[in-house]
Amino acid sequence: MVGVSEIPRPRKRLTELLIKTALEPPAEKDSARWLSAGKEWEVKFLRSPKEFLTSGDNQSLKGIRLSVNRLEVNNTTYNMLDGHVT
Repeated sequence: MVGVSEIPRPRKRLTELLIKTALEPPAEKDSARWLSAGKEWEVKFLRSPKEFLTSGDNQSLKGIRLSVNRLEVNNTTYNMLDGHVT
């Protein structure tokens, strides 16, 4: 398994931020903001965008249709296999 220190720099920084956000409790001011937030997001792994859904007037994004991928492991390599659309 590859460690974070071995990842190329841009991906390494993103990975470090994700780890920090997931594992460290939020600061007090962030906790208060999060509790009052009107929107939220979540990370869904093994997904690929298939279609961007727009509003009727094509001026705003209404949603994203995703396909669910499957991770295939062969010895030391990983391959993403395109799956079904959700």
